[in-house]
Amino acid sequence: MKVHFIGIGGIGVSALARYYMANGWSVSGSDTNESELISDLQKEDSYFWYYRMHSRRGKRKYQDNHLDWY
Repeated sequence: MKVHFIGIGGIGVSALARYYMANGWSVSGSDTNESELISDLQKEDSYFWYYRMHSRRGKRKYQDNHLDWY
């Protein structure tokens, strides 16, 4: 199974990612900045992938298009 986390660079979400990785899930994630926690996740699982989320300017573009943003 696959799971994608938004905000994976934080202590809580990265812990959830580790839990799912330990249980055999394919984990991916995104965050606005790379952190040491993301680097650790990448070292722990060669199949883990991460990408930087768009900037706040991009977020505003989506809000202007009347899409929900959580």
